[in-house]
Amino acid sequence: LRKTRLINHFKMYFIGIISLEFLLVASSNEQGIPNPFVGAEQAELVTYHNLYRADFTAQNSECFRGWQNKFARIAQQLANTCQRVRPDNITYGISFSNITTTEVSPINFVQDVWQDFQNIYTYNDDKCSTADNERCINGKQMFWYQAEYLGCGRAKCGDSDFGVCVYTYKANFHNRPFLYYPGSGPCIFCSSKKSSCITNLCCKVRSFLFSKTTSLLLQVPKVLVVLILAVHNRPMSRNVLDTADYRILLWQITSGTSDLGIIGKVAKFNDESCPFLKPIYQLYSFHFNSNYYVIDKNLLKQRIADGWVPQGKIGYAVNGENVCNATIPVYEFFNSRYGILQVQNTTDISDLLARRKYPEYIWHGISFWIWEGGISQ
Repeated sequence: LRKTRLINHFKMYFIGIISLEFLLVASSNEQGIPNPFVGAEQAELVTYHNLYRADFTAQNSECFRGWQNKFARIAQQLANTCQRVRPDNITYGISFSNITTTEVSPINFVQDVWQDFQNIYTYNDDKCSTADNERCINGKQMFWYQAEYLGCGRAKCGDSDFGVCVYTYKANFHNRPFLYYPGSGPCIFCSSKKSSCITNLCCKVRSFLFSKTTSLLLQVPKVLVVLILAVHNRPMSRNVLDTADYRILLWQITSGTSDLGIIGKVAKFNDESCPFLKPIYQLYSFHFNSNYYVIDKNLLKQRIADGWVPQGKIGYAVNGENVCNATIPVYEFFNSRYGILQVQNTTDISDLLARRKYPEYIWHGISFWIWEGGISQ
């Protein structure tokens, strides 16, 4: 009896797969010209999915492990129909490119969905500011926290390309796509099966494809400027980061700031060669008489609600290690008397982390990542 049930189970499974493929072919009113993703494009799609998923700095988002041809075949059949229709009986996740895009490349496929989702989705309310619910579903699917494998297809539909990606996991569209707590670091809610935190994502092991392809696809911003750290004479009581020597000199003259040092470089402009650049916003607290620097817009809103006053921008940075080859972390510590301290990896870091030299400072995480370099570099 058990053997018979097992045979029937596999029969139903294969019938389901065959029925799905038949449905995909039979339901196509318009046939596009197949233009599948091949070779390096497949690796790029995996990499760009991981990079843009990491940009949300969620606490439980997982990384994709690689490409799967089975998913690519299903995605190609869907793309060939030139229709943004999800079959009711499919158990996998599906996302679509923008149908009006003239040419769908790996980066503009993922980047367009990412940009649209950022513009319309509010995490706190779990709502999208659009009557087009399909756009909301599309974003939730691409950035659903669970990830394993993906495969994508592409077809020429009239004058435009149409892309489709299929994923191991189907999103629950009634829930938030991931866990996000402003001010908390990434990966704190990773499952035991994916406990390694790699570029803000929960992964099993460091993927050679992920790290190598990333470094080839993204470039260091073209114009970098020196970022200078200055702290007050009183131990760690003033947090000042700036890119302008004259402003640092002004701090030094007016407030006794004397401990100066170059901690790295930040981007001067929002450079297209690194699509993940975020403005570094400067905030000031009258309560702490100190500054704070943040790139997370949700955290920015929270700090402003807490009474911090916006003071403009000092440059651009990224929120993950090796993103656009940024390798210098800016660490963040909190003191109930002096406020927030942000420092690069100096000799004081180990003492701060161990709470030896300044035991009243509590580790908060990494604020953002910047680039190596001094004045001559």
